[in-house]
Amino acid sequence: MHGKLLDSLVAARGDDFTRCVAECGAGPDRKSASFAVREARVTLQTALPRAGQEGAIDAGLDALAAERIGRAWRRDDGSEVRSERCLIDANRDQASDVVSQFCRQTSASGILMPGHGRVGRGVRRGARWRSSAGS
Repeated sequence: MHGKLLDSLVAARGDDFTRCVAECGAGPDRKSASFAVREARVTLQTALPRAGQEGAIDAGLDALAAERIGRAWRRDDGSEVRSERCLIDANRDQASDVVSQFCRQTSASGILMPGHGRVGRGVRRGARWRSSAGS
């Protein structure tokens, strides 16, 4: 998450723990596949100029979740799968509380979770998210 845009990445995990990226993008409303954040014409703030930064992030998350959660994704074998878990980056200081509150209050609260992944030597990614049997 940037102050201006929300990055999104849909990843899939197979039963054999293989992984792939199904889709990635940035919003709101990114039409081109390649861009620099500083060149973005439509940002969270320009899309909702009266909302303030926290309100714009909340509205952006709401729109992104509505677009992604519940959507069917087609696998190579033709079957369809839906999101079972969605992590939202909650490590950005100014957005951490907004993300946590959004995850608690949205209708998809059973799927959405604030993500606190860290990258570094000896640190596990997604350390606060414990996988349960069958997930």
